[in-house]
Amino acid sequence: MLYRLSYFTFFRAAKLKYKLIIEKIFDLFVNLNKKNMSKEEIKSLLHEGIENIDDNDFLLTIKELIDHKYQPTDSPRLAEWQKKRILESEKQIENGEFLTDEQADNLIDKWLKG
Repeated sequence: MLYRLSYFTFFRAAKLKYKLIIEKIFDLFVNLNKKNMSKEEIKSLLHEGIENIDDNDFLLTIKELIDHKYQPTDSPRLAEWQKKRILESEKQIENGEFLTDEQADNLIDKWLKG
């Protein structure tokens, strides 16, 4: 896990001018682990934080850290139930069983108006 990286390894991946920010992120990982938050809660917090960062160099540093744990595959790995749902959806489209954007918007408006 990322929070188990040594400070040396952690700071080697980051530029020196970001040391204080990286320390805060490191503390965040440690504190999140201590709070026994679910993976989904942690991911949600991280997504929110990353969405609000506009510094390209800093985002690239975070990407480098993530790349040590995750390497995207060429194609997504789908579970069997997901593959089945995709095939069902494709058949529904072929049979004309779908809504246009306008129809879907109208249906959602009806639901919201209750």
